[in-house]
Amino acid sequence: MRDLPYEVSGEGAPVLFVPGFPFGGHVFRRLVPMTAARFRAVVPDLSGSEDASRQAAALRGGERRVDAVVH
Repeated sequence: MRDLPYEVSGEGAPVLFVPGFPFGGHVFRRLVPMTAARFRAVVPDLSGSEDASRQAAALRGGERRVDAVVH
C-alpha cells in the first residue's frame, strides 16, 4: 500500500471514505473532522488527483487498492 496516498484521522472503528473518479480525498474535507471525533477516518486518494503523476495508474486496479486500505 506504499504507492497509494491516503490520510488517517482519529481513533476507533475505521470509516472508509472512497472518493469517486476523478475526485480525490479532498471532497471529504468537511466530513473527516466530524467523523474523526469518534472514529478512525481513512481517506485514500484512488484517483491520483492529489498527485498528477498517479492519475493514469488510478484507473487500473481500483478495487485492489480499496482492499489494500481496508486490510
